[in-house]
Amino acid sequence: MKSTKFLEMVFTAVLVLAALTAAPALAQDEPAAPAAEAKGAEGDDPGGSEPGAEPPAQATDPYRAPEALKAQCNAEIAKDKLWEGTIRANVRRTYEDEWQTENASRLAKDNKFVVWAYAILWVILAGLVAFVFTRQRRLVSEIDRLRGEVEAAAAE
Repeated sequence: MKSTKFLEMVFTAVLVLAALTAAPALAQDEPAAPAAEAKGAEGDDPGGSEPGAEPPAQATDPYRAPEALKAQCNAEIAKDKLWEGTIRANVRRTYEDEWQTENASRLAKDNKFVVWAYAILWVILAGLVAFVFTRQRRLVSEIDRLRGEVEAAAAE
């Protein structure tokens, strides 16, 4: 257990160092925003934009990690299957409760399948009871017929 924690810490440190060393190189690849766009993102109309025009994409888009950093992280994770399993388990554990809560509320609200399941079971049960009832009636009539034949044979 302690060695696993130690390995997790080492790999986390490696990723952090890789991110820190890659950040300056990646920052050079990304274009800088012009001053007019920066003012537009703050809400000041620079005068050149049309009324009703959409704000720049940078103002509404969530943070996205650079592709090179994503590729480097994926490569490091792929090197150690134990670490990959740990990450998967942590993600699963993080979202499992949310998924279960969401699905439980959905199933509680939309339970038509439960009604159909019970309806099908009742139809099957009714069919089984009808089958047993008719079979019993047929056996009783067969027993009465055989009893009559035995009595007739005994009377001769």
